[in-house]
Order: sequence, then C-alpha cells, then structure tokens
Amino acid sequence: MRITKPARALAESLGVDLEQLPTDRLVTEEIVRQFAGTTPQVISLPESDKAYILIYGGGGHAKAIMDMVKQIGEYTIAGIVDDDPLLIGKKVLGIPVLGTRAILPELGRQGVKLAANGVRRHFGYWRARRDI
Repeated sequence: MRITKPARALAESLGVDLEQLPTDRLVTEEIVRQFAGTTPQVISLPESDKAYILIYGGGGHAKAIMDMVKQIGEYTIAGIVDDDPLLIGKKVLGIPVLGTRAILPELGRQGVKLAANGVRRHFGYWRARRDI
C-alpha cells in the first residue's frame, strides 16, 4: 500500500485499520477521512477588524513568528496550519492548529489571504543545497 505520512498518522489517530484502505492508489488524508466516516472540521476564525494572517508550522520558529505578529499588532492570527495531523485541535501559544495544508482553500474562502512561514529548514537542507 502507498500512503502519505500525514495520512498514516491520521489513520492511526482515528483508529482506521490500514488493511481496509485501498491499495490501487496513493492513500491521502481525504481517503482516510472517507474510511473513518469523518469530514474536515468546520473552521471558525476569531472575530476581528484586522486582516487575518495564518502561521504555517507549529514548532519553535513558528512560535517566534507568532510572538512577532502579536507584538506588531496589525494582524489577527487566524490559526496555525501544520502538516502533522496529530497536532490538529491542539494549541501553540494559545493559537489553535486548524489542520493540514488541505484546509488552505477553505481558509482562503473565509478571507485569510496572508500567511507567515514558521517552518525552519534544518541544517541538512542547507548542507544538501551547498552540495548541489
């Protein structure tokens, strides 16, 4: 079976039996949700007169970005998007992890047009780039 890492983590968190998933195609989070009988959560943004900004990533670098955005005070943080489905529903510095990149179209429909990259590339990335 071919399954994405986020789909595998989601399947495990939802208790979906991997043996029941299709083997004729790449299994994604959407397919896992179909087999689990769940649909993506309804996203409710905090009320604000300011423009929304989304934080991509929920780790240490993202925390620094969130702190900076709060200090500037010009934007309302709509939430966090992280590709780790196990973080969905949790909070980082009081900001909810709304979902994975799969929710980006819905956030756009709700008026979120700005995002800040909170994902720090680790040392191996820079070393690989140097070696190319």
